[in-house]
Amino acid sequence: MRVIEKNVGVILQRKLLPVCMAVVLVMGLVSGGGLTARAAVSDKYQVGGVFLDMSGVTSRTGWTWNGTTKTLTFTGNTTIATTGHAQYTMVPVGLPAGSTIVINSGVTVTLRSNEADGLFCEGDLTVKGTGRLNCYGSASGLKYNRGTSPATGYAGDDSGSGDGMSVYGSLKIGDNNTKTGPYIYTRNEAGAESAITAMNRTDPQIAIYGGTLEIPFGKVIRTSTGHILRIYNNAKLIYPYYEHGNITIAPPVIEDNGTFYGGLWHMCGSLRTLTT
Repeated sequence: MRVIEKNVGVILQRKLLPVCMAVVLVMGLVSGGGLTARAAVSDKYQVGGVFLDMSGVTSRTGWTWNGTTKTLTFTGNTTIATTGHAQYTMVPVGLPAGSTIVINSGVTVTLRSNEADGLFCEGDLTVKGTGRLNCYGSASGLKYNRGTSPATGYAGDDSGSGDGMSVYGSLKIGDNNTKTGPYIYTRNEAGAESAITAMNRTDPQIAIYGGTLEIPFGKVIRTSTGHILRIYNNAKLIYPYYEHGNITIAPPVIEDNGTFYGGLWHMCGSLRTLTT
């Protein structure tokens, strides 16, 4: 009887041991983030070549990404400069649709690409905070990635020279509740190409609720008809170059609300005042 019991015990141990080890291994991967993290990390959305966790937090010196809220917060001065034609990472920052960028007070963020856009978002983008964001799009040559189209790998991007900011949706700058916003300086180094692109089909494509948008060199592009840009509250637009399309300012009294500083004689479209 004792021999039988001993044999049964050995058999049970041999059968249960692999099962227990498998359970422990899976639990360790899940609790340690190994299995979940690998599944959640994007293979395209990135900041400075660091691919982002789309359901958790990705953090590096100067910035933190929250995948749950799709919020990229810059907490310290950050410069990201890219060269070459590596897919996705030829763009300093590439974000998914519905993202929000927060530039904390006193922080300066500079995004520069020698071959592509300074910043790309595959859909609607909101930029908040009271810091400064500088975006530089490439001037020379065409974007390419060994024949891949779109060139950078992001949906909607083209093979032309880089935009300072390329948003495949609507762009909102500042906070309409607090009437504050960042200082955004964006340009295309070629001048004749886009300093800022918004591809949304609804009005407005670009809304400035607070802060300042400065476009010293390059065009503002949109693909739909109607109003492209509205300035609210005490926000400012500084645009000495020229415009491809129309600029609409709301509310109607520019000096008391939104303010436009620019070379109106250079504009291909018109500057119109909107009544609310």
